[in-house]
Amino acid sequence: MGGQISFPGVTNRHTRYQAVILRDDGALLLLQCLFRDGRAWWMLPGGGREQETEEECVVREVREETGLDVRVERLLLDRAAEPPDGTYVRWRSYLCRITGGTAAPGGGEGANVTLVDILWLPLFDECAWPSDVRADEYLRPQLQAFRAELTRPVTAVLFDLDDTLLDRRASIDCYLAAFAHRMQAPFEMASAYRARFYELDGAGYVPRTLVFDQLSAEFQAYGSAKDLTDDWHTSAWDTCHWIEGAVDVLAWCRDAGLRTAIITNGRAAMQRPKIERLGVASLVDEVLVSGEEGIAKPDTELFVRAAERLNVSPSDCAFVGDNPHTDIAGAEASGMHAIWFQRDIAWPVGSARPAHSILELGTLRHILRTPTRGGV
Repeated sequence: MGGQISFPGVTNRHTRYQAVILRDDGALLLLQCLFRDGRAWWMLPGGGREQETEEECVVREVREETGLDVRVERLLLDRAAEPPDGTYVRWRSYLCRITGGTAAPGGGEGANVTLVDILWLPLFDECAWPSDVRADEYLRPQLQAFRAELTRPVTAVLFDLDDTLLDRRASIDCYLAAFAHRMQAPFEMASAYRARFYELDGAGYVPRTLVFDQLSAEFQAYGSAKDLTDDWHTSAWDTCHWIEGAVDVLAWCRDAGLRTAIITNGRAAMQRPKIERLGVASLVDEVLVSGEEGIAKPDTELFVRAAERLNVSPSDCAFVGDNPHTDIAGAEASGMHAIWFQRDIAWPVGSARPAHSILELGTLRHILRTPTRGGV
């Protein structure tokens, strides 16, 4: 970053030469810069060039600011300082590898600024980023661009449906509101039923029979378990809502020349109405429903089958889903580039963090390497 930080006596130095120091585990080195007035930002090691080459500048700045010796491998990214940072016009970022030393903040950077801490940021696992990094308007776009440059290119993007393209909770909220209206339920009872439904629902992975057996026992005025189940099957997906940004992402994939598909688990009688209400089938190239295919995620055969229908190799596909087991483990086992989209299902405690993650679907437009991005 270094972007928004203006140093005393320094104006428009034009280009900041930065080090993207990446460990083998995908962690990126950041430095915390603390101002005397209490402001603090995370930044990449780097600075302005003196009487030296760009690579020599990067090596010198890293040694001064972190105590590390590095080898410059290549120019990773050259971009305008956007938004403008008040000091530099461009940021030129070089991929570096550590050759020696121990990382530690380098102390003073002028009368009002001190480097006080280091952070090894899991570059590709955005869900694990600190909140101040995610909110940084200067740093976050650069981190996303680094991810794109360091990720293998793809020719197809495959998506899970529920809680990836379909906003399941918003859709169910519409159903529950309509159900309460049909039952003429008092507000307090409708609110209690909604809360209890979500407690039992398990993000859709608890069998409906168990959910409605319990609900019928607790809310007898709503009818039997069969009544509740029948109403669910009849009306649950009358109204379906998109995940924020999903339509734009699908349009971006098409404009970028990427093939697209949906792989969703479930019976056709339950999944097809969602697909029809959203109108998503017209926006992707293929739709695979496990109930129709006779095989379900995480079985790798279903992922491979989807790639074959797109006429691409699994290794050329990115798969985006919210379920760590059925989506991410299945996609990785099939050889796809798996991206965990954090929603209601938490990453399993004690399991290794996902190799790649996002918090917003729109992030895909910034972190995927595509045929239209110079073939990189």
